[in-house]
Amino acid sequence: MVLLAVPAEDFSQWQALADALLTAPELKLTLALTPSMLTAQVRDILALPLRTSRLELAMRIPGDPILSLVMDESKAEGLHDVLARLALAREKFHAVLSTAPAGFVPGGGAAAEDLVPAFQAMGLAWVAVGTGQASAQAQGSSHWLPFAALRSAGNPPTLDEFNAAGRPDPLLGAQPSRIVLDEASGLIPRGSLLALIKELADKHSSWRWQTASERLAENTAAAPAGSRDWPGWSPELGPSTPAWKAYQDTAAALRRYQNSGTADLKALENATEALYAAQAGRDYRILSGTMAGDASAADRELRRHLMDVYRRLKLTVPGVFYASFAGNPASTGTAAADEEVSTDLRIEQGPDWLSFQNPLGSLSRAPAAAEPPSPKGSPSPLPGAEKGVSAEPWRILGLRLDWDAASVAFTFRMAAIDVSSATAYSPLGRLVLDAYVDINHVPGAGSSALLEGRGAFAANRDCWEYALSLGPSGGALLRAIPESGPAVLASVPVSVDAARKTIRAVIPRHLLRGNPLRWGYILATFAAKSAAAVRPGGPLGLLAPLEQQQALSSGARLSAVRLP
Repeated sequence: MVLLAVPAEDFSQWQALADALLTAPELKLTLALTPSMLTAQVRDILALPLRTSRLELAMRIPGDPILSLVMDESKAEGLHDVLARLALAREKFHAVLSTAPAGFVPGGGAAAEDLVPAFQAMGLAWVAVGTGQASAQAQGSSHWLPFAALRSAGNPPTLDEFNAAGRPDPLLGAQPSRIVLDEASGLIPRGSLLALIKELADKHSSWRWQTASERLAENTAAAPAGSRDWPGWSPELGPSTPAWKAYQDTAAALRRYQNSGTADLKALENATEALYAAQAGRDYRILSGTMAGDASAADRELRRHLMDVYRRLKLTVPGVFYASFAGNPASTGTAAADEEVSTDLRIEQGPDWLSFQNPLGSLSRAPAAAEPPSPKGSPSPLPGAEKGVSAEPWRILGLRLDWDAASVAFTFRMAAIDVSSATAYSPLGRLVLDAYVDINHVPGAGSSALLEGRGAFAANRDCWEYALSLGPSGGALLRAIPESGPAVLASVPVSVDAARKTIRAVIPRHLLRGNPLRWGYILATFAAKSAAAVRPGGPLGLLAPLEQQQALSSGARLSAVRLP
């Protein structure tokens, strides 16, 4: 019997494992670890079973990626990535053990043919694979060592189940049994590995035990090269899943950046680390339905790593990444499970543009009390205004700025445009939309008070120098003058695209100089009482993290949003 153990990466019961091995002189174990698991302390705890050849250590890549899929993503680049990760893992193993690991255990036993020369060059004597059928094109390799996986749903496998699983496998012929206990892939519950090894140590067994390397030394006949993957993962599922498609797109974006000729090496290094973290095989198995697990947690974790790649490269995160790979809505703004992508702003940038997008669960409110009847010919109240219920035209979805030598364009994306209250003179109806700009980020420099009647103020660190105000009387750019109050610099044309739900204002560059990437922005909506005044009651909508929106009230202190 060859017993291969693949513990979860946070396994910590090393002393109990060593003690169990030492109580049964005939028991031998092959243990597969990632470099981070093999610390000097772990090495010292396992020193005696290692020295007496009761234990051998095999290598894993952190996250146990599905190598066959990583390699298929883009043959040359995928091979390069895997080779780099293999070499790094082996180097770290060698630093702790002063010798190469005995063999290599790919995630779930899914091997890749093109890696055989690399295994040989790195001194890895064998590669653990599953017992699936070989493909028609596959060639045999003496490096492949097939293992049958012991599975147990809910409860740890018993000794009887282990012995039954050890009966000869037709695919392995008359060869002695090889069994893998894989906690990392979720085939057996956490804690099963140590419990079963303790039981094997406590009870006399009829098995003749070998390590994987001892087994290979006895028989070097070629094993089916297409044998792979003990968790039952079907490679055909990978390319068709939204999760894997997102990985492919992200890897391609990283390659384009790397080959652009203008890549920042530190950003590239950080983004590559994030991409490697996104290769973790467990997440893709759970999301594809071929492995039990918390799909919501896997979904959040995978999207976080993929989005990190774009953010570290300062590239736009594709909008699809804010939707669940599991097919559920990405965010309601209230579900704790979606907190990472629903409560904070999405900030994206380019060399001449900047975008802020509100959380998908952003809030808005309508004026809570009814107004006196409107004068004849004035805009009608927004639907729901007298009832105090949420009215979509108040809700801000995002702000995008585009600039060049001639102008700075502000494009506001709204949840809705109320065409019923719009007129030719006042295309915004009763909506008032303010954007306050802090150009220097100097506390106290500028104005903390918003424009008259707004019922809110800016945080001291976010005092504003310029304000763009759009409302029933049109658009205006104002400059903060602490001694006398805001002064109007210029009228600003306002254009409304009801179909796209956008409001746009373009400011001449000579009126608003500097680098918009360094500015801070406060964006809020209000209700107009008349063409010249804002109705009391404070902001109705805000560009801000969800927590600040939930705390919004009259007299609120507002913080600017800006690039990190």
